[in-house]
Amino acid sequence: MTEIVPWRGLDSFGFGEPRSALRERLGERRSFLRAPGAPATDHYLDAGLLLDFDRSDALEFIEATARAGVTYSGVVLAGRPFGDVVSDLRAQGVEVALDDSGAVMVGLGVELYTPAPGEPEADVEGVSIRSGREHSALPSEEKQPDEAVDEPVVALGDTLF
Repeated sequence: MTEIVPWRGLDSFGFGEPRSALRERLGERRSFLRAPGAPATDHYLDAGLLLDFDRSDALEFIEATARAGVTYSGVVLAGRPFGDVVSDLRAQGVEVALDDSGAVMVGLGVELYTPAPGEPEADVEGVSIRSGREHSALPSEEKQPDEAVDEPVVALGDTLF
C-alpha cells in the first residue's frame, strides 16, 4: 500500500521530483500526450500510475488506479465500492464532497473517480492527486497547502481515462 501525502504526493515519491529519477525507479512505462504541446504523461501500467510533469520535467500530478493500492488515513481508495470508501473516509474525519464524477476529499487535493457516482456499489476506479503548486495557483487561494484544509475546493474535473 502507498499512502497519499496531501499536496505533496505519495509516501514513496513526491511532487517536484524529476521525470528521469522516477523513470529509473519505477521502470517500464508507456508515454503519451494528453493534449498537443503538453509534456508527455508517463503511464506505469504495472504500478497503476499515470504521472504528469511540468515543462521542466518535474512531477506535478498523479493519477492512480486500484493496482497502485493508494490509501489515505489507512483507507484503501480505489478498487472498492464508492459508498464504502466515502463512509470509511468520513469515519476517519475526512470531509468528502460528492460531485458528478465521484468525490473530492475537501482541502486535500485528492479526487475519487467512479463511472457511476450515484451508485454506491460501483467501484472507485481512479484517484487524482494534485500538487500544492496547483492548489496555490487557484485564484482564491492565498494560504499554503498545509493551512488550506478548511478552504473550499474548486472542482477541476477528472482527467482519468
